[in-house]
Amino acid sequence: MKTGSMIAAFVFAVLVACKSANAFCLFACTPTEANARSVFEHQFLRSLYHNEKYSISSFQKVSEREQKVPQAVVYTIFANVTVVFPEGANRLCNREEGFSFEKLQAIGNECNSVMAMTNPTFVGYVAPGGSKTFNNLRFDFLKTDKGWRGMDGATY
Repeated sequence: MKTGSMIAAFVFAVLVACKSANAFCLFACTPTEANARSVFEHQFLRSLYHNEKYSISSFQKVSEREQKVPQAVVYTIFANVTVVFPEGANRLCNREEGFSFEKLQAIGNECNSVMAMTNPTFVGYVAPGGSKTFNNLRFDFLKTDKGWRGMDGATY
């Protein structure tokens, strides 16, 4: 057997062994900052603010970790995100513009401080041209046979 053939056979055997042990990975071994940004964009578009014009001016991964729990592997990315609202956000929540109980009923919980404590992407009132920074947002990805499934239901 030629040396080249032996090397090729060895490499093939190692690849097969590693793949069967779920230890081999060439690309996208773990979720990336870009994947977390996609999850944020998908969730933000589905949120209360989907009608507001916005742009993400900063998305920075702060930390990441992999957790193995019974029958699952979860990869978590924490990120700081800054969103700019060129026309403002939730302008009806501005007390200086005649905020009233009737307006609150008309727009639901968007001005509610309780919601701000329970919803990590709560925006509240933002003046035109203003921004909102979300610190340490958590993005969980579940390992599946097809890749990593994000909180938005997409597989990365």
